[in-house]
Amino acid sequence: METGLAPRLWALGRPEWIPAYARMTVMAGMAATDTGFPSTRELTARLGGSDEVQWRPRKVSPEEKEFAMDEDEAAYWRGLRRERPERIEALGPGRESVWDYPRPPRVEAVSAPLRVEFAGVVVAETRRGLRVAETSSPPAYYFPPEDVKTAFLRPMRHAAFCEWKGEASYWTLSARGRESEAAAWSYASPNAGYEALAGWFAFHAGRADACYVGDERAAPQPGGYYGGWITSSVSGPFKGEPGTERW
Repeated sequence: METGLAPRLWALGRPEWIPAYARMTVMAGMAATDTGFPSTRELTARLGGSDEVQWRPRKVSPEEKEFAMDEDEAAYWRGLRRERPERIEALGPGRESVWDYPRPPRVEAVSAPLRVEFAGVVVAETRRGLRVAETSSPPAYYFPPEDVKTAFLRPMRHAAFCEWKGEASYWTLSARGRESEAAAWSYASPNAGYEALAGWFAFHAGRADACYVGDERAAPQPGGYYGGWITSSVSGPFKGEPGTERW
């Protein structure tokens, strides 16, 4: 039985609006309510972590559209035991598997041109892009700010937190009378090891009209939350659908 606000926000693709504690509840497949959550010991046991991993849950109003994570929570997610799917797609010529990507994720230069379109406008285009490759997810692509038409981006009030890269700010795409919320994100002050991403913009392939790597139009990562771009050069299966939270 799914009760309470947290499962509804998860279903809407807005887990960043859920307090960290409630988000764990949903990921563990447990019924969350607006006012009460299972104990941390119960949650960590269900998620396969150690019951010695403890932190104080912080209840953040979803209406604030903000998500915060302290270092104890980040350490929990970094140390969480991950699973691999039983079947990995076979590699063909010129393809790479997301299951060969590292964790912690790796930042890499991209030789192919990148482009993002929305409402008939090329809002970002670069030949100097970066990508972040992380186990189980297709790469997320980043654009230097000078190659982004920031006049079409409006900052949002909420933020999300990556246990590796740090706090991300979200942006609404707005052009020619159309809007797409949380279509882009950026890290103003990323964690050590990810300084190259500071001030750069990444775009969600499912919230822009079209995203290209070279001449190939990328498909969005499944599930609607994560922002990876799927192209013919990348094989999965990919994290994102229900049941893949621990990949």
